[in-house]
Amino acid sequence: MPGNTLLHGLILLCSIHPLVLSEKPDDSCGHYVLGQESGVLSSENYPGTYPNNSWCEWRIRVPVGHTIVLKFGDLNMEKKDFSWEYCGGLMPKPGPIHTDSSELTVRFRSSQHISGRGFLLSYSTENHKELLTCLDKGSHFPRQFKYRKYCPAGCAAVTGDVSGDISLGYRHTSVLCKSAVHAGVIMDQFGGPITVEVRRGLSHYPAVRANGIQSKDGSLSETLFTFVTNDCSQQTILQPMSTATSLSSHNISTDGSEVDWFSNSTQPGVSDDLNNNHPKWLQIDLREKRRITGILTTGLTIAGFGYFVKNYKIQYKEKSRWRTFVQYNNSDDMIFEGNTDSLHQTRNTFHPSIVARSIRVVPQQWHRIIAMRVQLLGCPYVKPIPVNSSSLVTQEAQPTQPIHNDMTKPVASQADLGMM
Repeated sequence: MPGNTLLHGLILLCSIHPLVLSEKPDDSCGHYVLGQESGVLSSENYPGTYPNNSWCEWRIRVPVGHTIVLKFGDLNMEKKDFSWEYCGGLMPKPGPIHTDSSELTVRFRSSQHISGRGFLLSYSTENHKELLTCLDKGSHFPRQFKYRKYCPAGCAAVTGDVSGDISLGYRHTSVLCKSAVHAGVIMDQFGGPITVEVRRGLSHYPAVRANGIQSKDGSLSETLFTFVTNDCSQQTILQPMSTATSLSSHNISTDGSEVDWFSNSTQPGVSDDLNNNHPKWLQIDLREKRRITGILTTGLTIAGFGYFVKNYKIQYKEKSRWRTFVQYNNSDDMIFEGNTDSLHQTRNTFHPSIVARSIRVVPQQWHRIIAMRVQLLGCPYVKPIPVNSSSLVTQEAQPTQPIHNDMTKPVASQADLGMM
């Protein structure tokens, strides 16, 4: 290979020394989530054709004492001159790559080309066994009826179909990790372990929006999969004892499972925005403490007009004080996605679940007026048995926060692809 030939390909280089990386305003990096325990990164436009003459670098760091495991979900670039293992063109993607370092830099460079999807890569620390990629489906494990895998952080935004819902199960062709986020068994920004159980399939799988992901209608299949969890595995719709609001009207359905809340101002052209200085909330009392795992919301159609709440906060009562539900591992208030129309239901999962008797829904934005139907999901609360201090207690480590500030901007008009 001539000494002046510019390399196009994929390079992995490990280092224990700080790396000084240039920054440019252009960004030719694809989707990425860089967490301390796991993450995902991809070339720009993936799964479309990656751009010409682009350059991007990411740095992966995991806690000292751990090493990094890489796994490709996809690897497809036009064949060019190359360095190290990958030289482009069609070839089987490599198996898991085990490094001996806690720091790794991924460098992606491309030349002039016509086609190629680029790459999609997952990583985790070595102690997380059975690492999946964001493209792994239930159908990829046909001979296993119950299995445990590990999902990396960041799969929710990666292209991949999800059909079904946690209530009935997911079609076997659904991608596993995105389905796990949809089901609420893991949080996308952290990833985590999943336990999958395979069952007989259904004739139809409904399209449901949950935790920011829209699943699709699915047709008849021989098998489906669902997730096994320890937190309210037999969750049901909780029955409210009573409700109250800061304003407007509300009522409980005849079967006692759902609460309708709507403004008194239901005339076209009249908006609740006029009363924005007054706090608005719907309070639901469950008679006794319950473990509340999630919430279902739907808009309402009143006098032929559709109304819905776009997003909202959640408050719960703890020791006679109202507290706002905050983001996991954070002190910022959590803003939950509401509805986009008055017809379709949206589900959100609480991480962690809430143990409380009373809960408030506090709308932040809405369409014309506040109007929504609310159902709470959960199960009975079982008070923990006191543990003697001399007893052996094990606790599963919680995921750490993702890191986003170590990715350098791409350098324009360069051509190569590499990882350090």
